[in-house]
Amino acid sequence: RNIRQGMAPSSSGSTLFVYGSLQSEEVLRSLLRRVPASLPASLPAYRRFRVAGRDYPGISASVEEASSVVDGRVLFGLLDDEVCMLDAFEGDEYEKTPVTVETVDADADAKDAVQTEAYVYVGEATTQSWDYGAFRSHHLAGFLAMCDEWCLEYRGESKGKGIGEHIGRET
Repeated sequence: RNIRQGMAPSSSGSTLFVYGSLQSEEVLRSLLRRVPASLPASLPAYRRFRVAGRDYPGISASVEEASSVVDGRVLFGLLDDEVCMLDAFEGDEYEKTPVTVETVDADADAKDAVQTEAYVYVGEATTQSWDYGAFRSHHLAGFLAMCDEWCLEYRGESKGKGIGEHIGRET
């Protein structure tokens, strides 16, 4: 297994493991005005859950369930201003944490360990599961509208509230 230091061979910039709404190309396009290169990835020894009262997830280290895995994507080639925007978007509810994920590159038929970062939820974990397919089917349209509104505020003020502060209700 190769361990990459957070970069795909053909890109520069930062990497980020995403496991919730940021997996959506539509959400990324709304926030970043582009869709960065990405690969499917898995984060071992973490679990994903629905944040209480929200339509998006958090993750936390899973001490009790060491075999648990969070599936998502690793984004490559993020620019510094994009990272700053995503940090503001996630707000105080999340802490960016170094993690090692396993990527699967179907074209190269290879698995690599990639050292990157992920937004880990700092609040209390819930027992509610979160499903990306259900999010896309039932909540994506409303979430995109909130993202668009948040972006207008962020770009206008240069300091935005985290999305959790921006939306006080479920969609």
